[in-house]
Formats: sequence, C-alpha cells, structure tokens
Amino acid sequence: MTKYGGHNNANSIKYLFQERIKWFNAFRDPDKDFELTSTTYLETNLYEHVFFHRVNRRFETIVPNEDYLAQKQTPGSQTLARGNPLALAAFESFSSKLRNNFQTLTADIHEDLLSPRIFRSYISPSVFYTNYINRLFTMYHNYIQTNNYDTSISHFSDYVKLFLLFLKQKGTNFPFSFTSWQKSGRSNIFSTGLAFSISPLDCSDDRNKEEFISNPGFQDYVAAAGDSGFHVLASCPWVMVYSLKSINAKKYLTGDDLYTFTNETSIYNYFYNKTYLEDIIYIKDIIIYKYNNYIQNKPYFKKTYWNGCKTCISNVHRESVDINNMSSKYDELYWLKFYNRLRNIEEGEIYTDADVDRIEEKIIIYQKKLDKAVALSYINDQYRFFYVHSDYGINEYLRNLQSEE
Repeated sequence: MTKYGGHNNANSIKYLFQERIKWFNAFRDPDKDFELTSTTYLETNLYEHVFFHRVNRRFETIVPNEDYLAQKQTPGSQTLARGNPLALAAFESFSSKLRNNFQTLTADIHEDLLSPRIFRSYISPSVFYTNYINRLFTMYHNYIQTNNYDTSISHFSDYVKLFLLFLKQKGTNFPFSFTSWQKSGRSNIFSTGLAFSISPLDCSDDRNKEEFISNPGFQDYVAAAGDSGFHVLASCPWVMVYSLKSINAKKYLTGDDLYTFTNETSIYNYFYNKTYLEDIIYIKDIIIYKYNNYIQNKPYFKKTYWNGCKTCISNVHRESVDINNMSSKYDELYWLKFYNRLRNIEEGEIYTDADVDRIEEKIIIYQKKLDKAVALSYINDQYRFFYVHSDYGINEYLRNLQSEE
C-alpha cells in the first residue's frame, strides 16, 4: 500500500494537501519537535533556506560566473553535467564512495544509486529570466489594451511610469529585476551550479519519492552524500546540493592544487557575480526594446481635443528610443531613481513614499559627488537583507520567542 500518494494530477485539493503533509514529515523525528532526522537533509521550501546559494553571506543576490563553470560526462549518462568545479569534484568522490559501499550488495539496489549519474545540473538563470520577461511584457501590453491606457502613452516616460503601476498591482510574485527574480520561486536551486539530480524521476509525484527512499541502498546514499559535502533535498531526495560550508569544501580554504580561498565569502566572490551590479543594464535594455516593439505595432494614437471652437481629432505619433542616443532626460540618475522605486515594489513596498523620496535624495548625492557604483551599492543596501525581517521566516519565529521571554 502506498504511504505517500501526493501528486499534481490528484483531483482533490484536500487530498493533495493531506498527502503533501505526510511527505513533509517523511524525514522528521516526532520525538525532537519534528526536526529533520539527519543534518544531511535540506528543506529548501522552508524559511530562509529558500535562498540557499542564491544569496551570499551579505544577503546579496548572486548567480554563477559562467566562465568558471566546469563540465563533466558521468558514466552512463546521456547529458553533459555542468556546474561549480568544486561540486563536480565532490560528486566524483561521492560516486566512488557509493560504488564501494555496494560492491557486495547489488541485487536490490536501485540503478540510480548503484551507478550514480547526473541527469540534471546547472540551468542558466538568464535563459529562464529572459523567457519570463517576455511573458511579463505580454501581460503588460495586454494590461494597456484591456484598460484602454493606449492614449495615455505618448512618450517613453509614460510607458515606464505605467509599467511601475502595473508591477505594483501585480504584486511581489511578479518581479522585474534579475536580482528579485533570482530570489523568487520562479528561479530554482539548479541556477546555483551546485545542484545535481541523480534520477530523471518527477519530483511532483510523492509515489516516486516513496519508491526511491524505500530502496535498501538509500541510507548509504545519504551517508555518502553527507560525507562528500552534499545535502539531500528533503522535498526531492534524488537531488543533491553541495554545501560551501561543508568539511569537504573547507579543504579549499587551506590550499588546493587549483584553488586557495580564505573563507566562504571568498569562494562566493570568485565563482559568483552579484546581480545588482548588472540590473540597471538589463532593465534599461529590456524596457527600451519592449517600448520600441510596442510602438512598432502602435506607431500613433488618435487624440481628441477641443480647439476652442470644435472637437478635433489628430494622430499623435510616437517616436522610438535609441539606447545609444537617449535624451538627457533619461540619464544615469533617471535609471537609478527608477531602480530604487522598482526594488521597493518588488519587496512589497516596505518603504513609504516619503522613505523612498529620502532614499532618492541620497542617491542623487552619491551619484553626483561620487559615482554610479556607489549610488547603486547604496540602493542595494536598502533592500538586500530585508527578507530576513519578512513574515513567516525563522527570524520571525526567533523574534516571537524573544518577545515572549
């Protein structure tokens, strides 16, 4: 009889919820306040672990520097694995340990455990981000048409202002900046370059998970993964995520043939890029391209006005924007101000309009007296760690405990 029956094709939402709760407790110890039974397990859908390896120790959103990713063909796999070289080296060690454990016991061991292969590895977040942005702007242009806002857009600045209003109405589930997108549920753990799936099974079907963890080699797999510096995802047990805090990773802090790092932060700095540094470049390119695409389909609109004697109608033509020859109105400061207001919307409007204005005043000072980089860093500092204070996280739980003492 199936113990865990949750799957996305279930007809009843109530049934699916009940079954998902069963799996949620699959690796929990009821005698220890339902803590996970092993530190090797990682629950990425709970608390701040949702940002695991997608933010650095300063809570800055990061993505892998693809120039430093490595590739490896695992025996028996049809796909070329791609990921962080430290993680790929650790996977090789993991595979060797697991094969040694199963030398005298092979009859009932699942093939995915007996000879571990990488079926899924690094997926470039920029690819998924680009696809998402295209869908987002399709929604935006439909929003313009549905609400008859077409006549309110005569210039590029009108298009930008209305877009901010659109995002505000859509809420935090529809980010625009690469930084906020990477932290959202629209990205995933495979965007880190540190996650590998050793099975092609579907994570949305708990029946697959039950079969996988019921295999006699499963506990050996978990032990080998932990010894090699990996976590096993509690929500999808055939997915392994390398930990830069593991003992395995710490060997690179004391010196290695290829790498020598001083701490975990230096590992992040070497292998990852901070997304906020490129955000405005992406934002500027995207909005200009989408605006020009919009006016190509709608080069003019009919404007009704009163000339003092009668009602007149004229065609108002919209002009395209050249990213290399923009007017002074859309200068560096314009985009810094836009970015500040965008990030506030993406974080759920954590600041009031007056607070945003005060931040803007400092942006102007930093940009004029210092440079764009300082102003951009200042904006990022206002928003980078705010999720630590958000509702439902472990920090809220700790704050509540303190208030009860």
